[in-house]
Amino acid sequence: CAIDLQPFLPPNEPELTKLYEKFGALWLSECVKRTLVHKGNIAVSDRGNKLRDLIQYRLDMLFVNNRGEKMENLDEKHVEMLRTNLSAYEVDSIQCQLTFQKKTITFDSNNSSSCALEYDKNKVVLYVQKHICAFDYIDIASELARFVFKKPFDTVAHTIGDKLASPLQTLKRRGIPVDRLLRHKKQNIHSTIQMIEQKPILNHNNNHYYHENDVKINGHVATNHR
Repeated sequence: CAIDLQPFLPPNEPELTKLYEKFGALWLSECVKRTLVHKGNIAVSDRGNKLRDLIQYRLDMLFVNNRGEKMENLDEKHVEMLRTNLSAYEVDSIQCQLTFQKKTITFDSNNSSSCALEYDKNKVVLYVQKHICAFDYIDIASELARFVFKKPFDTVAHTIGDKLASPLQTLKRRGIPVDRLLRHKKQNIHSTIQMIEQKPILNHNNNHYYHENDVKINGHVATNHR
């Protein structure tokens, strides 16, 4: 962002940074408007549905700390919208626009985010670039954080992305109370959760193969990528 927009920046010295903050200087991230726009055809796909189901199944452990306590600055209404009104579709491309001091730079899909989240009062839609074989969970987490946090902190996207991408057993080993956070979901599952062996799946939109671990959950399928 700083390279492309070329703003005036102070030397990279911690003490000078604190001094500029005292004088009221803003961080570049607070001055730049970032807009993601989906382009091309919108397609319903198994891949998109699996991503939606994964997010909704793990929702109760995405925005909590390792003790299971809710993180600060959460917009509870937006969290509930993810639970009840989330859809995920594949699109041809995602375009990114950065605007700083009335100067706008546009990036094509190769230099943009792999996904974009858009919403209104009734629905939330996550658009994912169809030509990208493996989900970029940091991109997905960044969009989720932008939606549910009133002011996201720097590391939250990596925390959420890790909780989406990692096997549940790995998260348990790290001390996250997975069973407690997902207990109410398990109580509503009447069919046994069945792990399907890793297998290549053809993406008919772009003739690429990608590997997935599919977990059947009460008629829905959640996906873990490795």
